[in-house]
Amino acid sequence: MKDFLGQEYDVGDKVLYAAGSGRSITMVLAEVVGISKHYRDPDEWHWVKVGMDDPVPHKRRWNRETKEYDPLAEEVDTEIRVSVQPLNSSRWEQHSRVKVYTDKRTGETIKNPYDDEHWGAGTKGNLFKDHVEITEFPPKPVTLSVTDNIVLWRKKKHHPDCRCNDCLSKESHPEWKACKR
Repeated sequence: MKDFLGQEYDVGDKVLYAAGSGRSITMVLAEVVGISKHYRDPDEWHWVKVGMDDPVPHKRRWNRETKEYDPLAEEVDTEIRVSVQPLNSSRWEQHSRVKVYTDKRTGETIKNPYDDEHWGAGTKGNLFKDHVEITEFPPKPVTLSVTDNIVLWRKKKHHPDCRCNDCLSKESHPEWKACKR
């Protein structure tokens, strides 16, 4: 898959993308976990996942005389979706881990762990009482259907003695030999 700069990225690569949230934009660093192709099913009008090289059906038109569908030359609507696992964000609260508080005595989920029944001095420096169990779930992967704003993330490669701020390759750095790369 290519980003808008023409760089190729694939599963396992780290990418940056802008996530719209309310009235602000959040920059998210994520790892690509899947790339898939989907088409809109002409019969049931839902999206169907297919292989990247698999053919997709053609659009059809109802023929009143034969009372059957006639295929058209145009293919049905398709889109590429990229699934990413968020690693970090400029507003990390939106992609943070989910904590679930459980009462060990009853096995029920605690809705308000900060009430007087559960909050207090526990043992081992814990802020909750000993009957409260905290389970953390990592953030779930996010599937992006708008892939135009994805950019491959790379660290700049510099020689330790290099004084420039923008050398990424021999071609983009006129003083390549000066920085002993």
